[in-house]
Amino acid sequence: MKVNTRTSQVTAERDELERDVEQLCMSRGGHMFSSSYVLAQRLQFLEAEVKQQRLALRSVTTQRDGLQEDILQIRSSKRQADQGWQAEQQRACELERQLSFFQASSAAAIADRDSAVYEARTCKAELEVELSDAKSSNEALQQQLQAVREEASALQQQLVDARQQSQEQVKELRAANAALHAQLDEAEQTLQQAVRDKIGVMEELSQAQAMQEEQLHIIQQLEARNNQLKWRLSR
Repeated sequence: MKVNTRTSQVTAERDELERDVEQLCMSRGGHMFSSSYVLAQRLQFLEAEVKQQRLALRSVTTQRDGLQEDILQIRSSKRQADQGWQAEQQRACELERQLSFFQASSAAAIADRDSAVYEARTCKAELEVELSDAKSSNEALQQQLQAVREEASALQQQLVDARQQSQEQVKELRAANAALHAQLDEAEQTLQQAVRDKIGVMEELSQAQAMQEEQLHIIQQLEARNNQLKWRLSR
């Protein structure tokens, strides 16, 4: 805000100085400082300055639009990455709940098998006839237990695979976040370069003002010499 105010003040002072120089030149005679020559130089300078300002404004506007589009794309990518991460977390939690359930079922099946084996042993002396049935029941329980174990092993493998996939996706998401940070840093550097370009333009304006002040000083010296010559001629 202070820079803009200072720029406006310098521009106003420059315009006022140019008007004073024009009035001074137009009030004097001679070919070098004729009114048409001064006006032509004034128009040529103003046209060149307007052209430069329009080019600078167009460049800054293009950079601003490009940076806004990059920021929107980065935000959209980050939102999608967050949604994917949440979905994978929910999936991992669901697989862990299923594993806990099947582990509990396996433990219950093992407990049932142990109970059946104990009952078969205690009844062996009294129920010799039912021994074959007890053995068949035990084999059936063994098969069920094996099936439960195989199913639990398959679920364990699925959980391991899901965890590996989650870890890979986490790595991909971290890489995407790093790329997003790099793009944000590049956008910030571009903005800083635009600010530096603006400061360079202000410095050029200051140099132009210094040149105008020097020209005014030369004109004043010329007027003083002219007055001295007139005074000497009048004597």
